[in-house]
Amino acid sequence: MVSLPRRSQLTPQLNPSRNRSGFTLIELLVVIAIIAILVSLLLPAVQQAREAARKSQCQNNLKQLGLAAHNYHSTYKYFPAGGSQALNRPSDPNDPGYSFLVMLLPYMDQPALWNQVKAPLDTTDPPDGTIDFPPFGNNHYSSDYPPWRVQVATLLCPSDGTRTDPNTIADTNYAINWGDNSSAVIDRNDIPCRGMAQGGRWLGLADARDGTVNTLLYAEIGRNYSGRTWQGGVMRDVNIGPYNNNTGYPNPGNCLTAASDPDNPGRYPAGPLSDRGGSYTDWGGHATGFTTIMAPNGPSCTDNGAPWEDSIVSAGSYHTGIVQAVLCDGSVRAISETINTVTAGRASEAMVATGKSPYGVWGGLGTRDAGEVISGDEF
Repeated sequence: MVSLPRRSQLTPQLNPSRNRSGFTLIELLVVIAIIAILVSLLLPAVQQAREAARKSQCQNNLKQLGLAAHNYHSTYKYFPAGGSQALNRPSDPNDPGYSFLVMLLPYMDQPALWNQVKAPLDTTDPPDGTIDFPPFGNNHYSSDYPPWRVQVATLLCPSDGTRTDPNTIADTNYAINWGDNSSAVIDRNDIPCRGMAQGGRWLGLADARDGTVNTLLYAEIGRNYSGRTWQGGVMRDVNIGPYNNNTGYPNPGNCLTAASDPDNPGRYPAGPLSDRGGSYTDWGGHATGFTTIMAPNGPSCTDNGAPWEDSIVSAGSYHTGIVQAVLCDGSVRAISETINTVTAGRASEAMVATGKSPYGVWGGLGTRDAGEVISGDEF
């Protein structure tokens, strides 16, 4: 009789070490490759979502500024002057000093800061009765005055990063419209003032005769010029002169030429720079103003070492391809950096004190009473 093998003898004896579950090297590499592809697809989307949130916050900041300006207008029947020594009309209109942002503090939900600014300040703790600073401090440019070092969050665009030095005067990413003539910047002469800012003079809705929806009030400016970005600084000692008090610079196009670095588009070449937005209390053009001569996100220039006056100071932001702005009606618009800025045949800034702006649609948005008719589709 033939005996059959036992079941145990028919079952192959498996090596226990070969029964362990796991990935082969090829499988592991495939998984890593899939994860890398997913990360490469998702990371740009995450970054875009974050920038969209920052842009939205910046837009909200501008809305708050527009609302503050209109609340101020409801009280005084005009917007804050480009520079002044008082909340309302100063006693000496020939000596303006504080920016429009200082005058908007009580309308920007900053009652505690405003109350400290407008009163004499005793800096000892506890107070010893000694007045160390008069109301508004000794001037608009001293970082020794504690209130000026307080950073108002509404004045910073999150796309431009945080404030760099808490021991200096607080920063701003928002500026007032000085118009399309560089000689208007901190000038008290009525002739070249074509925007909504002027030293020692208050302008209101009635002055925006081109239409409140066609006239810029405030717009973004960049900071952090350490990277030599056009948005963050003003290039000094540029040959755009000789300067004329009524017609400004005869060769504003030289600003674009001098500021261009072929190896680093959008950044200044070697040369002296001054910062933008580094002092929200300062009414100087480099600190809290912009002109509509160069395109948004374009360069800023002056022919001397004084960027606070008689300067081409451009609006700019770190949002891709745009700047955001408040119009005189209080609305906020995103304006493309490719907006029309140059009228064909323009060779100089001559005659900009009268008539339509020679700087295209962008220049027309900067003027309050030049007779331009601008369609919303143009910007």
